[in-house]
Amino acid sequence: MKGPARWIALVTILGMVAVACSGNSGDPDPSAGTSVEPAKGGTLHIGVSSEPASAAMDPAKEYYSLSWEQMRCCLLRTLYSTNGQALAQGGLDLRPDLAASLPEISEDGLTYTFAIKRGVKFAPPFQKEEITADDFIRALEREATPAASSGGYSFYYSPIVGFDDFGAGNANEIAGLKAIDDYTLEMTLSEPTGDLGWRMAMPATAPIPPNGNAPLGAAEGHNADYGRFMVASGPYMFEGSEDLDFSVPADDQEPVAGYTPGRSITMVRNPSWDESTDDLRAAYVDSIEIQIGGAVADLYDKVQTGDLDYVFDPPEAAALKQYSTDPSLKDRLHVNPTSGTSYASMNLGAPPFDDIYVRKAMNLIWDKTGGRQLGGGPLTGVNAGHIFPNSLLNNVLADYNPYATPNDSGDIGLAQDR
Repeated sequence: MKGPARWIALVTILGMVAVACSGNSGDPDPSAGTSVEPAKGGTLHIGVSSEPASAAMDPAKEYYSLSWEQMRCCLLRTLYSTNGQALAQGGLDLRPDLAASLPEISEDGLTYTFAIKRGVKFAPPFQKEEITADDFIRALEREATPAASSGGYSFYYSPIVGFDDFGAGNANEIAGLKAIDDYTLEMTLSEPTGDLGWRMAMPATAPIPPNGNAPLGAAEGHNADYGRFMVASGPYMFEGSEDLDFSVPADDQEPVAGYTPGRSITMVRNPSWDESTDDLRAAYVDSIEIQIGGAVADLYDKVQTGDLDYVFDPPEAAALKQYSTDPSLKDRLHVNPTSGTSYASMNLGAPPFDDIYVRKAMNLIWDKTGGRQLGGGPLTGVNAGHIFPNSLLNNVLADYNPYATPNDSGDIGLAQDR
């Protein structure tokens, strides 16, 4: 394997094993390469066993893949994003979202100029506000503010000139951010940052609307609970968002009705969303209801009773076997690849793992296929040949497997030879 600190059991491709209604709905089959256009309308009922309570859908600090996807697919738009598909369907291609095009980059790689789409507006109650360059600056200023982004990922934006100075209270603005005009954002970096476009696709950079003279606009005063007051820019918004009152102090505001952390989420269509400005989201259903909490097995039972259409959590091995073999359930099982690696760690400071040859032997003796079978079989993942998910490397190391054994079942003889 690559890197002595770990050895790998398998690559987990089930960030979500989702059970969803299919039938005549025409759900896309990623393996087929073609899909039937689903009908629009109705309500999608989703179950998920839990959500992290600490972040509660706050884009400045949320660090949970399912919450990120709810923001990407539904609630928030960013300068750049993805199409939400697997690698084979272009899922790793960075695409303009609220940006009109990919950025212009100076020859030294330190200045980025982003052109912003015109005419895109926020969800109610800010439906009259057009999204402009200042709204992205406001979001980044909030991300730089420790009280608002504590536990988040503000360090991703430290290369922006003045970002850390602003966060430390040593500057009144982020020097490297400039709104050239309403539709042009200029960003100056202190060092080349090749993945800046991806960083600008993360929810912390989603625009925040102005609110009078409040420095952080609609997010002012909501360091701990902006998720319940979040103003959407995507095709959906939390139910009741139109009733939010940002004209009163934050302490007097009533949170949105459609989101109760740890219990439920209800999203409805954002009337400001214009599909002609959005090439990345189809927004088929009229509303999405998410039940939070409950045992995973019970959630899958609710699919069979018709109370749920979709479960975010991977099923336990018994349920996975049932859904993958029962003819009446088989077409409702959808495997959605995700870029993650499962591995076992070693303490390199303790014998015998302080010996590199022991570590090499462990890689060769490990029965990856057997371990995967215990976890639910081939549907749960593919056996890894190295630490990095191939989808993150565009498959350039797809054939790299320095510790290959017959059938990935481990080989004592090869291990002893090390």
